[in-house]
Amino acid sequence: MIQMKSSRAVIRTGVNAAEAMHIFPRQEKETGVAYAYRILEYNILMLIIPPGAWVRESCIAKRLGLSKTPVHQAVGLLHDHMLVDVKAQSATHVSYIDLNALRQGLFLRLTIEPAVILQVIGTMPTEDLTRLATNIKGQREAIANKPDPYKFIHLDDEFHHIIYQAANKELVWESIRKGTTHFDRVRYMGLIFGYEDPDISEHEELYKMLAIGHDISERTIRDFIAHHLYHYTAYFDRMTNSHSDYFVLNGLSNGTPAIPLSLATE
Repeated sequence: MIQMKSSRAVIRTGVNAAEAMHIFPRQEKETGVAYAYRILEYNILMLIIPPGAWVRESCIAKRLGLSKTPVHQAVGLLHDHMLVDVKAQSATHVSYIDLNALRQGLFLRLTIEPAVILQVIGTMPTEDLTRLATNIKGQREAIANKPDPYKFIHLDDEFHHIIYQAANKELVWESIRKGTTHFDRVRYMGLIFGYEDPDISEHEELYKMLAIGHDISERTIRDFIAHHLYHYTAYFDRMTNSHSDYFVLNGLSNGTPAIPLSLATE
């Protein structure tokens, strides 16, 4: 029988998010909620605050020079995006990377993204094609300047966001962003730990398909997106073996206890 660690044990021995996090200057006209969210999201995605770290809002507020209210609201947004676990009468923790949520997020993009691309392929307005070209140029420059994964993945995500905007699917994009958090965290790990290098060749190829759009079948688009999203499978086994303490088999809030991958594979 697997013995789960209690929240009290994690609090005594776990990482304190407020002490671990890196802090950046607050941007002009940035609200307290947006500032707290930006700092916490960056630190979680970049693994500066690792999975399992405990989050004490009062300590974070003190380090950021904010009141507790905006930090509490930011933590609520992080919970909505499955980056923290908030439980009544227990500590708030950075969520572990959940393999169930990862698979569901991947299914979401594999199902929806080809349909969105098919809607605009060959008919995308010049303005949006120009935005895509500018984005690819930014990705190319970022690679030349050896970016941190956070900057490069944000450019990557913005490339896809432009396609959804061109298809008038902004609400769909927002839903996908929430549903693919754990898939995205694996993308970050791939770059942070050097399992893969930043690459824009497939974005350049997709740009050409969107611009030209002649005789491109639905099957071609679906196969292309599947290949584009399944990069992580080339190193996923090595990643989970080396960092099994970052993963759980089922951490969704459905009443089923989360099983740490490190224990499930023993």
